[in-house]
Amino acid sequence: RAMQPLGKIPVLETPDGPIFETAAILLYLSEKHGQLAPAPNSPERAAFLKWFIFVTNEVHPTVMQIFYPERIAGPQAAAAVTLTATARLREDLLHLDRMVARARPSWLSPDAPSMLGYFLAVLLRWIGTLEAGHPARWTASDFPALYAVLAALEKRPAALAAAADGLGVRLLCSTGEAHSEGLADIEPRVSEVVARFGVMALAMPSSWWAQSKAESPPPMMTTRLPVNLRGSSTTSSMPLP
Repeated sequence: RAMQPLGKIPVLETPDGPIFETAAILLYLSEKHGQLAPAPNSPERAAFLKWFIFVTNEVHPTVMQIFYPERIAGPQAAAAVTLTATARLREDLLHLDRMVARARPSWLSPDAPSMLGYFLAVLLRWIGTLEAGHPARWTASDFPALYAVLAALEKRPAALAAAADGLGVRLLCSTGEAHSEGLADIEPRVSEVVARFGVMALAMPSSWWAQSKAESPPPMMTTRLPVNLRGSSTTSSMPLP
């Protein structure tokens, strides 16, 4: 709570002080490194920002409602919340899919990795871990333009390294098709940690993953990430659920 007032994750401790909220962390890292997002003076910046905030304010909270519907209106209304959130999520993803197919933006493209691509990939992977028959489960044919982005990210070195560490060959593209290829065998705890920690989880070493899969993980872990800001490693301090 000294770094995040509600004691929630993620929190990234940087030379400029701790930063919380996923969107703030991603923007901070992209601006520090000058990568994975259009620069502030780029003509593409406005379009990137509006869709980035769209994912932050619309897609991310809706995914959370699908996984924790009882938090919205109690257990009695959980089924209704799930159905409403599922319909809203599909509409949001259709808007994103059509935008990517039509505009082919460089900041959400199969041709190059991007901050928004990784962010969205984590959310869609989480949805892909839902049990068969869940109304929110998706397949490649549902959102083909978005799937192409995820499939390209899955071939990146960071994703390949995580796959080699025991997470399965379909780390990000966890659609119904991917589950038939063995993704369903991945330990549920691992799927949850990947989804919640996002891009940072892809950088964690094997020892961290082994600890995160324990039944009683320590309430706080501090792990050095391979991120170099101002010439020193960044430390990410994250309480595990």
